[in-house]
Amino acid sequence: MLPGLSVGGGSLAVETPDDRNSNLFVLSLSGLDTFGIILYSVLTFMAVVSLLVFLEECVYIYRKVPANKKSLIVWVNGAAPVISTMSCLGMWIPRAVMFTDMTSACYFAIVVFKFLIMMLEELGGDEAFLKRSSKHKLRISTWPCCCCCPCLPHVAITRRSLFLLKLGSFQFALLKVVFSILSIVLWTNGNFDVADHAGGSRQAQERDNGERVHFSRG
Repeated sequence: MLPGLSVGGGSLAVETPDDRNSNLFVLSLSGLDTFGIILYSVLTFMAVVSLLVFLEECVYIYRKVPANKKSLIVWVNGAAPVISTMSCLGMWIPRAVMFTDMTSACYFAIVVFKFLIMMLEELGGDEAFLKRSSKHKLRISTWPCCCCCPCLPHVAITRRSLFLLKLGSFQFALLKVVFSILSIVLWTNGNFDVADHAGGSRQAQERDNGERVHFSRG
């Protein structure tokens, strides 16, 4: 608050976004009962433990794992601590849920592609995988989209099908990041709000618009 401002017979107080964020954080803490405090504490402790375990894994990987596999294994192992940490931040800071959810979703999308590459590397690369799997076929009538279509044919594992598989996982990772950045840009400009899709009220939309000026009669 900025004291010492007056307009006519009343006092003028300007509330900045930082003031609103701190007030919302204090209100969210004061609204917790004993069970809520215990639950928040346990979830925060679990997120911290997962992060510490991940850091210990990174130290072990960089000391014991061959250089060509270090990056992939670290990326894949980082899925759990990143998602748990972002969820913990979103739990304590509800206004940051959009950013934490988008960060988790983007990281997981990249991990899907990294996991595919890691499996191919464990088999010796693309050529070794194609040589070992040339006699097998892929079943594409799988859950969740195609489980009701058992008539779909099995696809032979060829260089083309492997390329399409890698391309599909890569476009998922790329488009997820691109659309997440676009959502943040639109949210900054005021054209997108998570509250609109979550049934939020008009007050939730106005909460993010610049500085608000309150007049209190003296």
